[in-house]
Amino acid sequence: MKQRDRNLKKEFAEELAAKGCICLPAAYAAHCAEGKYKLQYACDKQGVHKILFLDGMQHVMEMPYIDIDDLYEACGGRFVTSIICKYLKEFIERYEKALEVEQAELEQMKQLAEELPADKIFMMLISYKEDRCSNLPGRRCGSSYLVYRVLIDMADPKDEGQIKSMLITQELMKKWKVCEEELFEIAKRSMPALFPYEIEEVGKSIYVVSTQYGCYGTGTLFYTESPLKDLGMLLDENLYVLPLSVHEVVVSKWDEEQMVKSIAKEISAFGEDCWYYNKILDRLAFTKKEQISQEMQLKDGILDPVERREIDAGIR
Repeated sequence: MKQRDRNLKKEFAEELAAKGCICLPAAYAAHCAEGKYKLQYACDKQGVHKILFLDGMQHVMEMPYIDIDDLYEACGGRFVTSIICKYLKEFIERYEKALEVEQAELEQMKQLAEELPADKIFMMLISYKEDRCSNLPGRRCGSSYLVYRVLIDMADPKDEGQIKSMLITQELMKKWKVCEEELFEIAKRSMPALFPYEIEEVGKSIYVVSTQYGCYGTGTLFYTESPLKDLGMLLDENLYVLPLSVHEVVVSKWDEEQMVKSIAKEISAFGEDCWYYNKILDRLAFTKKEQISQEMQLKDGILDPVERREIDAGIR
């Protein structure tokens, strides 16, 4: 029965894509007839049927689409012109409002591109993929990559969807006439004010680190006064750091290695990556090789922790 329902909805969606243009408001119907606009059927990975409104423009934000489920139910599974005309009229109203929002956002982006907004730069870690990261200034952190974003608007900071920002590209960095090292230092200064970190204890000596708004928590690991520094002092031990997503990390005492790795296998968006924080150095190692190198340097007495912190402008 479910498969039959899906097939019927697909048939309805395909008919709507083929004939629906005649039900659009007059000006839009005329543009469809001229080939400027188009209705296109699509089915996402979750099996959700939808109709996309293609207007020939490249959009910087997600535009509304026609929800087939709602319309299918309203029409009783048939192509009812009066109902579809009413629905598409309401859809076009949503589309036009989205266009207005997008235009305002583009204007904000244009203004931001003209001058470096030093108080709006922040950072976060993502999984490294060469094709994805080649045009983004940043730095490798093991199998992860630190990228920079500029805050555009924060209408409701507790709702990630209401935090508008854009990735900083190589082109944008060149316009601002800064280098990646400068972006890193700027983000270290500006991000703590934009996104103060928050630590929540979720078990014995196990903590979740994020920001007060529950987003971009991986960026807090690079603060000068970081949550790792606080937890290292609190527990008086080296720490394991497990990224769950770009927004949250789990931090535990060093002797909880197996437990942390089991969590990594199950739910981490970064695979089985586990990072190591050395409390004496106040430094994060993103690979086993980095971790061993830090331990050997301390053991052999060839590294003074205070000097290292002052001299080292790399990853903390």
